[in-house]
Amino acid sequence: MLSMPFVYILVIVVIGFVLIFGTKAVKDIWCVKDETQIRKFFLDLSNEVEIMYNLDVGSGKKFRSLSLPESVDYVCLYDPGKGMTLSQEDLDVLDEDLFNHLDISLKENVFIVPLKQCGSLKTNFYVVNLRTQVEQHNPLCVEKTSGWMEFVLESYLEDEQIFVGSRVEG
Repeated sequence: MLSMPFVYILVIVVIGFVLIFGTKAVKDIWCVKDETQIRKFFLDLSNEVEIMYNLDVGSGKKFRSLSLPESVDYVCLYDPGKGMTLSQEDLDVLDEDLFNHLDISLKENVFIVPLKQCGSLKTNFYVVNLRTQVEQHNPLCVEKTSGWMEFVLESYLEDEQIFVGSRVEG
C-alpha cells in the first residue's frame, strides 16, 4: 500500500520527461524541414543562375519558387561590390540585423529574412555570377506573397564579363 504513491510519482515524472523531450523533438523536426526548404530554394536559384549565365547575353527568365518555409518573409539579393542604396532604417524594417549582415558581407549575395531562423540555421548564401541590376535597389529585397516568390533573372555584359542580374517587374 505504501508503494502506490511512489508509482504515481514515477508515472508523473516519466510523463513530464516524455512531454519535454517530445516537444523538443517536434521542434527539431520543424527546424530540419525549414532548413531543407531554404537549401532547396538556394539550389534552385543557383541552378537557374547557372542556366542563365550560359544563355545569350540579354536572355531573361522569371524565377518563381514555392520552396520557402512559412517563416521566411523576404529574400534579399545583394551585390557586395556596389554600395547599398537602401538606408539602415529601411533595412531595419525588414530585420534589425540585416544592415549589419550586409555591411560585413564580402561574398554572400542571397539573404533569407528574417535572419534568425531556428537557432543556427544558415540564412546567407553565395550564388556565383548573381548580381543586382544597376537600376534596382541594392539589396533587392523580394517579398514572399501567397507562399511563393518571383523575380526576373537576366544575363548581361559588364566589363567584358557575363553576369546574371536580378530585378522585380513592375
